[in-house]
Parts: sequence; C-alpha cells; structure tokens
Amino acid sequence: MAKGIKNKMKKINEKGDRVGGLKGLLSQFSSTFKRATAFSAASYSILKRKAFRIAWVGTTSCILVFLPILIEVAREKTLIEQEKIIVADLKKQGYHDQELSRMGFATDIEPSVGLANGVPTTA
Repeated sequence: MAKGIKNKMKKINEKGDRVGGLKGLLSQFSSTFKRATAFSAASYSILKRKAFRIAWVGTTSCILVFLPILIEVAREKTLIEQEKIIVADLKKQGYHDQELSRMGFATDIEPSVGLANGVPTTA
C-alpha cells in the first residue's frame, strides 16, 4: 500500500500540481485562494445581476400599477372639489338639495325632517 501512495505522489509531483513541505502548503493555499477569489467574483456578478433584475421588475411594476392609481385619485379629488364649488353656487342661486340630487350632484343631504323644540318640522 505504501508503494501505491508513493507512486501517486510521484505522479502528482511530475504534473506540478502539488509539492511537499512548506512550499507545497503555500502553493496549495495560493491556488485555493485564487479559486475562492474567482468564485466570489463570479458569485458577486451573478448576485448583482439578479438584484438589478429584481429592482427593475419592482420599480417598473410600481410605476405601471401605482402611478395611474395616484393620478386617478388626484383627478377624483379635483373633481369632487369642483363639484362642491358648483353645488355651493347653485345653492346660492336658490336650488334645494332634492333638486341638486335630481341633477346628479352628490350633496350631503341632511334629513329634511328634524325636531325643533321637540316639534317635528320640515325644511
């Protein structure tokens, strides 16, 4: 068995892959360090590309989904404000809440029947 190990060591030494002693240890450490550096560089590159793709997909999805919603909410807010201004102007002209609701305006219609001093009244 000892002859088999010595033959393998000779073959390894002839190839130049491994050398015994401290020099062999340092060369082995050096080659391992080089392989680890190459692996980490390749892994970093792959992770960087994947992170960029994830960021790109997330950003474009947010733009395509949430931006139209935000624009629509802002537009709806301005329309509600304009409608309130129109309703206020029509009320100044003498229109009642029922007439405004028949026209299609959403007004905060309060009950037309209330209690004044405990007596039911109509508006």
